[in-house]
Amino acid sequence: MRTPEQCDRACQIFDLNDWGWEFLRRNESYKSDWRATPGCMHAVALSDGTVLLRMRRRYPRAEKWGLFAFANPSRTAHEGFVLWLPKALRRTIRAHCTTRIADPLTQVVRLASFRTERVAVTGVDGVSVITMKGNGSTTSLVAHGWSVLTRPARVTFELDGFDELNARIDCLQMLQKLADPASTIPDAPLPSAVDTRLRQALLALDGSLAGATYRQIAITIFGDERVRRAIATCCADLSLVGCRFLTLPFSTLPRFRPLDHPARRRRLPDIAPAGRGR
Repeated sequence: MRTPEQCDRACQIFDLNDWGWEFLRRNESYKSDWRATPGCMHAVALSDGTVLLRMRRRYPRAEKWGLFAFANPSRTAHEGFVLWLPKALRRTIRAHCTTRIADPLTQVVRLASFRTERVAVTGVDGVSVITMKGNGSTTSLVAHGWSVLTRPARVTFELDGFDELNARIDCLQMLQKLADPASTIPDAPLPSAVDTRLRQALLALDGSLAGATYRQIAITIFGDERVRRAIATCCADLSLVGCRFLTLPFSTLPRFRPLDHPARRRRLPDIAPAGRGR
């Protein structure tokens, strides 16, 4: 079982996708599906530094888990590529792209201009999902029509309705900061209360999988001294209740019987036969 210090170092710049993978890769059903899926796909590095994986077929078992294809569960979120489907990603924006540009004055976008780690997956439908990750934040671009990712493209972003406005503006602002050399890429956010709870849940899960007791898991998360104080306080409260309980006469103590015991069956009220008077 990992120590809190080891977990802190591993999780210090996790985003929600990373947290999702850390829990998913510990799932026994996921591991079983991963082992049952044959084949191994290899990604290639493009000339601009983008890592590309072209899907030759779909993997329904992986899609059930929100993935294009299975990732090795022995690797952490920072040790490999996790290929999430767009519907499983929180920060996603869609765009129509074309690499056929007639007007030289047309504003174009190059993947190489985004100053962060880039992983692209081109599905069997030809649509590329480009995930840009860095500093505890992940933004994905679902690019329709960008057939050759190393070429510049004219990009037109989509918006289905006003309900998407705030989320899409947030994604666009992040993409602008990543692409603009004059912009400062924001630092990784400090761990939030959600991160703390997820970290503690991950430690508890690791302890449970390793066969640790509840007390051992609590000591790992909160420390031995805090657990001792909590147990001492709890025992003191239980002692007061126990002393009060033992002073009661034996005849007044509750009797714990099985659910099917005759004494626990609810007695229905007697109903007078129809037609008789009261």
